[in-house]
Amino acid sequence: MKVSLMVTQGAHKGREIPITVSPFVIGRDPQCQLRPTNPMISRRHCAVLMQGDRVIAKDFGSTNGTLVNDRRIAGEQELYNDDRLRLDTLVFVVRIEAPVVADRPVAGPRQKSRAEAVDEEAIAAVLLELQDDYTPAIAPSATGEGGDAMGETMLQSEPPPPLEES
Repeated sequence: MKVSLMVTQGAHKGREIPITVSPFVIGRDPQCQLRPTNPMISRRHCAVLMQGDRVIAKDFGSTNGTLVNDRRIAGEQELYNDDRLRLDTLVFVVRIEAPVVADRPVAGPRQKSRAEAVDEEAIAAVLLELQDDYTPAIAPSATGEGGDAMGETMLQSEPPPPLEES
């Protein structure tokens, strides 16, 4: 799995920072992997951890907090691709690329069970019966023709007789 942080603003906007170790610690302490100079960032502010196929953000009780998608986290929170990780004015987009598995079979459409197919056929039959039973109400025409007294067309249940040619 390839994990990186993409800087979204400031002088380093667009810079991609690969996460090559776990934990990847962010803070002003010289032992941190990423050392911003912003005094609002704690000495050991937070870390990005890789645990199996999961990526975790962990706040170390920083004074100004760690936010994921604009929500302050307490302790740990799982990160997903395109999540926003924010430490004061330092904002990243999390990039997670899962490894491609070459031998994985491509999933086709799910096969319906016999019971599901029978249920669908029964529902279709009922809908057809309801459609056949539907006969629109016919209002008597005040003019004796296809329209009412207001000139609106009425529904007819049977097609009109063919016109005779003269």
